[in-house]
Amino acid sequence: MMEIRIVGVVGCGQMGSGIAQLAAVNGLEIWLHDSDWAALSKAHKSISSRIQSMISKGQLDKGKGAEALRNLNFTTNLEDFRSVDIVIEAIVESEEVKRELFARLDKMVKSSAILASNTSSIPITRLGSATSRPAQVIGMHFMNPPPVMKLVEIIRGVNTSDDTFNATKLLAERLGKKIVCSHDFPGFIVNRILMPMINEAFHALYTGVATKEDIDAGMKFGTNHPMGPLELADHIGLDVCLSIMKVLQMGLGDSKYSPCPLLVQYVDAGRLVFKYKKGSDSVLVVNKDDYDHCKTTNPIKKFDGGRSIFRFSRSGPFFFISGNEANCSRGQRLIVVVLAVRSGGPGPSPVEPPAPRPGFPPAEPPSPAPAPADFPPENYTPVVHPPRRSFAAAEELGLSAALVGAVSIVLNVWLAV
Repeated sequence: MMEIRIVGVVGCGQMGSGIAQLAAVNGLEIWLHDSDWAALSKAHKSISSRIQSMISKGQLDKGKGAEALRNLNFTTNLEDFRSVDIVIEAIVESEEVKRELFARLDKMVKSSAILASNTSSIPITRLGSATSRPAQVIGMHFMNPPPVMKLVEIIRGVNTSDDTFNATKLLAERLGKKIVCSHDFPGFIVNRILMPMINEAFHALYTGVATKEDIDAGMKFGTNHPMGPLELADHIGLDVCLSIMKVLQMGLGDSKYSPCPLLVQYVDAGRLVFKYKKGSDSVLVVNKDDYDHCKTTNPIKKFDGGRSIFRFSRSGPFFFISGNEANCSRGQRLIVVVLAVRSGGPGPSPVEPPAPRPGFPPAEPPSPAPAPADFPPENYTPVVHPPRRSFAAAEELGLSAALVGAVSIVLNVWLAV
């Protein structure tokens, strides 16, 4: 059985850089690849900072920390992977993109090298079919963040050999991980169970069962989870959650895995997290009919398109569209995205802005879940949060069509000192 001494990692995001750090600290030579030198530079600084933090906390010997840094190599050229014993792919959760990468790697790395994927849901057998070495393709799914979380799922494809499985298992043991093994089914073990729970939490929010805070508190304190399902969705990324639900739905063919319309709407509008962070741009997504028929607090006025600047004299919660809360600081930018998703028929009656802490539950029982076209539901108050991604035009408050999808109007509000 092959001994793994040199590891290649493709993708230097949170997962890829975390895997690289973990392997380097455990004495393995690492080649970390990304097509963007700026991203690699950022990953290098991040890994170095985390290793230094481990040393300062007494979690890592200073000599071993220095050795770990020497084990790290950074490259934008996959040709540098020719000597690696295993490649761990940690790129975007897209089967098409992963298959293309595996086909390229198959032609570059040595014939004995293992190709492993950190995919959270995509079938390993299909990734292996893109190569001439399906027996050496395996799933190695780390939990986020890899240096902290103890678990690794190892997934055997239909053609994965015993030698590949055993070598991968030994590597996971060397990295100090608890190992669980899964057959090649969509979602494997963890996400087969976890993602439907997160999706159901979105349904509870969508239909007005409870607030985001109460849904998370119920699961955190009622079932002893370390965090609630919606907070965990933030940690994972709403776009990743949606991708996994689509894989489950397609692979298992059961309607219970259909993504919640609210989750779909959030991702379509560029809302990739719930969290609100002071000082960051915030996004508020509203329905066009709600906007057209709402009452708003002074000094906001009806908006007919283009760009408008409104000034506030204080920080705190402001209530904009039909009572939706924007908890903003002075000088912070708020992007209001108005979705033209309904047509015809009167909009909701004008409403007075609610008190700073809206009452809950609603005065009337929530109606059954509306179709996606009725987003957001009448009894639902969306939470303002910053976009998880950064965009080149953010400084100019410009939004691309790719960010907002079916957005009909973009309103930029400057909260000035």
